[in-house]
Amino acid sequence: MGAKIIFKHFSPKKIIAVDLDLRQIALARKNVQIKEIVFEEANAAKLNYQDRSFDAVFDYGVIHHLPSPEWKKCLNEIYRVLKPEGKVFLYDLSIESFNTICGKITRLLTVHPYNRMYKRGEFIKYLNLTGFKIIKKADGLRHFTIVAKK
Repeated sequence: MGAKIIFKHFSPKKIIAVDLDLRQIALARKNVQIKEIVFEEANAAKLNYQDRSFDAVFDYGVIHHLPSPEWKKCLNEIYRVLKPEGKVFLYDLSIESFNTICGKITRLLTVHPYNRMYKRGEFIKYLNLTGFKIIKKADGLRHFTIVAKK
């Protein structure tokens, strides 16, 4: 669980962990019983939080599930809810991740918006257009990691 990792390494006063799937929220509540972590139903492309209300936002393999243009709306929302100088920590996939041999097998077993998924370069370009400043970036064979600030 990403929220437990965040709690362990950053020791925040509060974490709001969101998912669109109520089953995933119920599972998380059952498996993560830390009072500082709150699980809520939310659409990442239309967050119901005030502007500039978060110090940081973390993405653990969520944004690639959003078809275009929803992933762009998600990045806009992340930018909107972050406080000035707030950071976003992204650990995600792109369509290139599904073009490898393992990725092609994964395509047979999972449902993703493959025909409307972003390319890494497109994602990074839009991240910059949104106003984020990339601090660190690492490309792996499947995942990419980006730390950026508002």
